[in-house]
Amino acid sequence: MQERVAPRQQRKVRKQIFVTVEQNRRLKRLSAAMARPEGELVREAIDDWMARNTTDEAAWKAGLLGLAGIWADYPEIEERVAAGRKSWGRRRQAQQR
Repeated sequence: MQERVAPRQQRKVRKQIFVTVEQNRRLKRLSAAMARPEGELVREAIDDWMARNTTDEAAWKAGLLGLAGIWADYPEIEERVAAGRKSWGRRRQAQQR
């Protein structure tokens, strides 16, 4: 028996989620008012949420680059870093024993 495969953008994965009674009531009402399936509205809401909450790689890199040179006016930084590395090395040697 040959399986029908939907086009790539149409493929879906089954997810089972729990919603509150109020969310369920509102979703059913909205679905009926818009004459659209509940699943379609949920997928659209997920897409909207992810679009608003996904970090843009360029923004992340710009933020990281903004930190470059943050310690430039801190003359003791080299000493602090060296002391930290020395301390880390001692702790590591103690762990290996």
